[in-house]
Amino acid sequence: MTGWAGGQRRKVVAGLVVLISLAYLGVLAWQLRTPYYLTVREVFRQPTQWAGQRLRVRGRVDLQSVAETPAGWRFDLTENALRLPVVYRGKPPANWRKGWPVVVEGRWQGQVGGEGWLAADRLLVQCPSRYTPEGGS
Repeated sequence: MTGWAGGQRRKVVAGLVVLISLAYLGVLAWQLRTPYYLTVREVFRQPTQWAGQRLRVRGRVDLQSVAETPAGWRFDLTENALRLPVVYRGKPPANWRKGWPVVVEGRWQGQVGGEGWLAADRLLVQCPSRYTPEGGS
């Protein structure tokens, strides 16, 4: 009987190891499936849902809205007709004004004029898939 109990114990332990491994792989797959960023449209679908949360949002900087402030930079992130106000603390990358898509990361703030705004502390420029140097063709 002792040998049988030991064999059963090994099977149970092996089963638990397999189960835990599968659970870990499931969580890892779910995290990889989660998008790296939200779009401006996704933020505007339910702006109150994001209150106080850290977000990564992708869009294009409206070059007409860019203004330097004592706290950093203020600009609108756009997607089609939607405009998401952003206040960015820090020095932006040199190529951020070229009209390429950017991803800003920060905390979603309260309502300003009926809309929320993003207090950003990271700004990443996404280079186009086909890079053309300035003045080049």
